[in-house]
Amino acid sequence: TLLSLSIVYAQSPSVKKIQSKDINFTELVEELNLVSAPIYKQALEYIRKEELNKAIIALNEIISITPYDPRAYASLSLIYIKAKQFDDFLKILELAGRNQTSYDLIFEKLAAFNLIKEDPQNINQKIFIAPFKNNKKAAISFLFDDGRRSVYTHALPLFDKYNLKATILINPKTTPPEPTSQFDGSWTEWRDATKRGHEIGNHGYSHFDLTKLSEDDLEKEVNVSFSTITEKLGRPPISFAFPFDKFNTKTLAKVLERHIAVRVHDYLTQHYENIFIPSYGGKEFSTDTAQKFVEMAMIKKLWLVAECHEIQIDNIKSYKPMTSDFLETHLAYLKENENNLWIDTFSNIFIYLAQRKAASLTIKEETANTMTFSLKTTIAPKVPQIPLTIVINTAPTMPNAVKATIKETGQLLETRIKDGQILLNTPPQKEDILVEWN
Repeated sequence: TLLSLSIVYAQSPSVKKIQSKDINFTELVEELNLVSAPIYKQALEYIRKEELNKAIIALNEIISITPYDPRAYASLSLIYIKAKQFDDFLKILELAGRNQTSYDLIFEKLAAFNLIKEDPQNINQKIFIAPFKNNKKAAISFLFDDGRRSVYTHALPLFDKYNLKATILINPKTTPPEPTSQFDGSWTEWRDATKRGHEIGNHGYSHFDLTKLSEDDLEKEVNVSFSTITEKLGRPPISFAFPFDKFNTKTLAKVLERHIAVRVHDYLTQHYENIFIPSYGGKEFSTDTAQKFVEMAMIKKLWLVAECHEIQIDNIKSYKPMTSDFLETHLAYLKENENNLWIDTFSNIFIYLAQRKAASLTIKEETANTMTFSLKTTIAPKVPQIPLTIVINTAPTMPNAVKATIKETGQLLETRIKDGQILLNTPPQKEDILVEWN
């Protein structure tokens, strides 16, 4: 049990001192009173005594013993939400997904108490860099691990149908030259996917646990894999996802030698604070829960990084597969909400967020109908650029026409008006930008 518990701690939120002043403990005990097992009874007793950190330890012990039981995850989720520790709440949901428990039952419990509320927004900012492209409410990336052929044959046609892009993470060792394998996509197919705008990322050369390898083998799994993908597809992979989601400081440093976007929660939160990496697929994951994830993402301004595997076809058994019906229903729902959602590849969204984090915005001059500002960045020039969305609040005036130019060159920038605000898209510039409206 202790060994299992240490493994859980290595992948889940650290036990922190929780401030209890905002928690109604009587109400919380009633919400958590799910079963009569002894450890649960002990956890509830700790909560009654306002000893939440001891309750968290007890609930993590339950997870270490029965990782497929959704009730402890639901209980921890409630505690973290009540304690206003939203990032730890998201990490518990991520751990639940890795352990193949029922997301449906966890979210059923959370939805019953309507606990996920929108954060108050600062509406007085005169100018700011939008959290996401075109000031969308949330961002979503789909990452398909392992390079399975069913992703090429069944998933990508659906993404193409709705004009959406996906990221496929492959293992070069198991990638054949031509589509001869029933299980693995080929270099020919991944080249075609790249031409269609989808991203191919690195998932390790052989899909080994990188934390257990020698220096030479680690180099092969990360950098030889990088070079092979670059050679076969004609472009380097920007994104990386660790096999089995297992990593440590050493393996992360090795991956960052050549890759920019890495699917690790705490690494991603260095660039954007609201990251959620749920596991999509499996019989315990419904379209209703997937929709609730997206609704939560819009409420909390999340980057939702959907960790997927393959599409269920014939009698092939795999880890947490999803059906074509599930995927089409979900993509259709996303397309209907495209005004609020930025759906793009993992690397595109990461680069935007990394640029945003490194950028500084300064107003140089303004009048009732004009503004001159600078947009600088400290990010390395070698990083590909994606235009940032700048939002200007012109209240109390309401603009009906707008023009933005780079002052020194006179180059026009893409602009539009949305909800009474001016939106313009530009990469960081050396020169000042002038915006005029009437």
